Amino acid sequence: MGNYIDDVDVLNRYLTDWLVEYNFKSPHQSLGYATPIEFLTENWMRKCYLCALSVRGLDKNYDMLYN
Repeated sequence: MGNYIDDVDVLNRYLTDWLVEYNFKSPHQSLGYATPIEFLTENWMRKCYLCALSVRGLDKNYDMLYN
């Protein structure tokens, strides 16, 4: 049956290690070789910046500078 683990604590440690590796350490091709957390952080910061510009009516300037 493959890798059967009957100890929930051991399974939780394995899953936690895998999640940390997958989301914080392994770059993903589909994300431009960033890790998921890097991609999320970068896009979240850009969206916050765009929201701030939008509130101030400056979002048109962002397009000229960064696109």
